[in-house]
Amino acid sequence: MKNLNRLRNYFISGLLFWIPLILSVIVIKSFLELINSLVPQKYLPEAIFNLDTTIPGSGIILVLLIILITGVLVTNILGRKLVALWEKLLNKIPGFRNIYNILKKVSDTVFNTSDESFRKAFLIQYPSKGIWV
Repeated sequence: MKNLNRLRNYFISGLLFWIPLILSVIVIKSFLELINSLVPQKYLPEAIFNLDTTIPGSGIILVLLIILITGVLVTNILGRKLVALWEKLLNKIPGFRNIYNILKKVSDTVFNTSDESFRKAFLIQYPSKGIWV
């Protein structure tokens, strides 16, 4: 019985090692495939340079460039006005408005560079009265 418990513990330890590793590989592979599927084939390096093989994740370079250029554009005065206009338009779409606003608040909180971010901890009663988290 003692040996069975030891084997079970070894098995669980092995699972705890492999599951996060395998899931990480699957998530990264899926992300790269998603990005490559969003980028038109004619803009991928293998099409531009007439390569016979595909380069996994090559679309990510184009996406990173688009994000960088967007960042440059939205940080000036005209860009901020365009972003405000875009957000005003998005807020008129029912259903999408709620999802967009939630994700916007989360991203603003996570990427906020001010010194006030995550300065205070709060306790709330959840999931029921008397239980504080």
